[in-house]
Order: sequence, then C-alpha cells, then structure tokens
Amino acid sequence: MKTHGRKKILTYDIYNQLLIAVTLFFGILLGRYFLYQDSRNIFVGLIAGAIGGIILVVIEKNIRSRANYEKGSKLEDTIALIMESMGYTCKQSIATGNGDLDILAIKDNKYYGIESKSVSGAITFSNGTLYVANRPHNDYLDRLLANCKIVRNKEYGTDSNVFIEPVVVFGYGATLQNIPKEGIKYGRTTIKICSVMDIRADLS
Repeated sequence: MKTHGRKKILTYDIYNQLLIAVTLFFGILLGRYFLYQDSRNIFVGLIAGAIGGIILVVIEKNIRSRANYEKGSKLEDTIALIMESMGYTCKQSIATGNGDLDILAIKDNKYYGIESKSVSGAITFSNGTLYVANRPHNDYLDRLLANCKIVRNKEYGTDSNVFIEPVVVFGYGATLQNIPKEGIKYGRTTIKICSVMDIRADLS
C-alpha cells in the first residue's frame, strides 16, 4: 500500500505532466491562430513568454516538492526497517484525517508513534519551542501528538490504557544539539527527539 508520501509524489508527477501538456497545447494554439505580420507579434510574444515562465516556475516548484516527499518516504522506510530489526512490528502511514502517522512501532507493551522528518540543519529546543535550522517548528510536535491520540483511539479504542509514546526522528542531514536522550517536555507530554543514526540507542 502506498504511503502518504508516495501518493504525494504521484500527484506531483501528474501535475507536471498536465502542465507540460497545457504548455504544448498553448504553443500549438498560438502558432496556429495568433501570429501576425506586424507589431502585434511583440505583444503576443510577451504574453507567451510570461505564461511559459509561470508554468516553468510551477513545474520547478512541483519537482522540488516531489523530491522532498520522495526523500521523506525513503527515510520513513529506513526507520521502519531499523525498528523491525530491533524486534518491533511496524505499521506505516496510518491515516488520521490530520495527515497520517508515519510509523506505529509495537513491541511487547511498548508503543512508539514516529514522525519522520528529512529536513537538514541544527535541531534545538528552547523555551518550549522546537527549532529546525533556526526556524520554529512546534507544528511538528502538535501534529504528532494529535496523530498519536487519533491512532490510539482508532487502533485500540477510546477507553484503552495504551499510551503511544511520541517520537520525532530526523534524517541524516540534521544535527541534534543539546536534545536530552530521555526527550523534551512539551506541555504535559514527553516527546523523544532523535536522529535516524541513533534510533537503536534511543529507542532500545
């Protein structure tokens, strides 16, 4: 079954193909009906150039977004493989209506809800705020906590005593700085923050 990230990748591929088709159609239409033998050629050329430029910018943006989702999808798979090698059973991309929970890892009575992030830069936590490359990203934490709760209710019921421990795992391009191994205190919840290279030590 395709993950949320892979679905996004497919969506961007479709968008780019449609944009290319629109560009080709516009070029054919322009050549067939809107070329003149006077100064109007300049005006038509400017319009064509502007539209073509806009389409190229959108395509480039889609390509970057696609690459990011592909990178994220590979990181998610890598994390799941590591967790499985540690004896965990993993469920990936559990839809929540709030995006998805990347990985639910289960072993005995231990439950981890893992959000994978393939971003690069320094990861710090100060005064209740998570910073990624000096930019605040508490949205990562808020979404993870919400998804862990939704998945707990969805998988085990609202009356369950199961607690899904929230974890954010960053990729190889991230550097954790002064993040305690036991996790950070966010509101009333402790959230583990680790890198993909330290999963075995931090989530053993």
